[in-house]
Amino acid sequence: MREREACPVCAAPSTGVFFSLPRIPVQDGLLWQTRAEALASPLGDIRLSFCSSCGHIFNAAFEPEKIRYERGYDISLHHSKMYRDFIDGLVARLVAAYDLRGKTVLEIACGNGDFLREICARTGGHGTGFDPSLRPAEAGSGAERLTFVPELYSAKHASEPADFVCCRHLLQSLPDPGGFADDLRQAIGGRRIPIYIEVPNASRMFQDLVFWYITYEYFSFFSGASLARLFELHGFEVGTVEPCFEGNYLGLEAWPSAPASRPGARAPEVARMANAVAVFEREARRLLDQWRSRLDAVRRSGKKSVAWGAGGRAITFLSVFELSDDQVAYVVDINPNRQGLYLPKTGQRVVSPDFLRKERPDVVLITNSTFEKEIRAQIGALGLSPDVYVL
Repeated sequence: MREREACPVCAAPSTGVFFSLPRIPVQDGLLWQTRAEALASPLGDIRLSFCSSCGHIFNAAFEPEKIRYERGYDISLHHSKMYRDFIDGLVARLVAAYDLRGKTVLEIACGNGDFLREICARTGGHGTGFDPSLRPAEAGSGAERLTFVPELYSAKHASEPADFVCCRHLLQSLPDPGGFADDLRQAIGGRRIPIYIEVPNASRMFQDLVFWYITYEYFSFFSGASLARLFELHGFEVGTVEPCFEGNYLGLEAWPSAPASRPGARAPEVARMANAVAVFEREARRLLDQWRSRLDAVRRSGKKSVAWGAGGRAITFLSVFELSDDQVAYVVDINPNRQGLYLPKTGQRVVSPDFLRKERPDVVLITNSTFEKEIRAQIGALGLSPDVYVL
């Protein structure tokens, strides 16, 4: 496979690969029905390149044909109260900012429809959600004001009515983000429809050395500068690009306009990303070695270990250190749709928190530091007092 050299946002040549991870599971939204399937699941390489022109980072070794969005795909965080509180606040702000009461909202990549349902419940308006991973029950479970379409949104849906368009946590996985932005702009046409786009925040990942947020399923790692540049180049006037959800995400708000031949200057942010990449390149291996030593000490102690959180960060962490289920026995997750399934490559079974009442681990690895407080409270409610490590 020939690696990509040009930036997928602005087409400038990248500065080359600065960080690599080999043999990483290609998806974290799809878990496996059996341990044997999990151990044989598809793998891919991560080779991160940086664009010094717009501050974008991308996986030069990304193979989009390995990614499948189908029934059973599930990355929902709605089972967390902390996350639901974030969504409540986001919905309230968008409804007020864009006067969405009684209006029609179109969501691209709606998942199981939680976000769209929240907006429409608050506004009394209509909603249409597109997602090929929708389960039949979800696709048919829309109330009178909701329609769910188990398909990818495309140009053929351009006639769908909309007063507001949102797309959360899809753009980073697309092999051609510019093509998506261009298709969306053409679909909107001459209508003055605002859009809201949300993606993982690359500034947080690389400035804070959050290795485990780097998953194969992400082709693009957007900074605020590169996210704004993308939409400006494809016919949108960008209003704001702001961190949200404890800095983990970026939210962009924009409106259709003429394409910008000279996108807004964001040189300071690009410079900050360049510095973060340089530090990441220098510090990454040292910090990985520290974790390897810590894990070796746990293994030598003979303590029973589990991980808490079966998302992408857990999958990357367990895969990088090749921690099989004889080293980390289980992975806990509060999402019932993931329980009973198996993590790719390393083969751990996902269990409910209640399972730990019987398992009683000596060590719990919290795989997402954002939820540390919530998880520690759940561990305490189970009557457990293990050693806790936070990724």
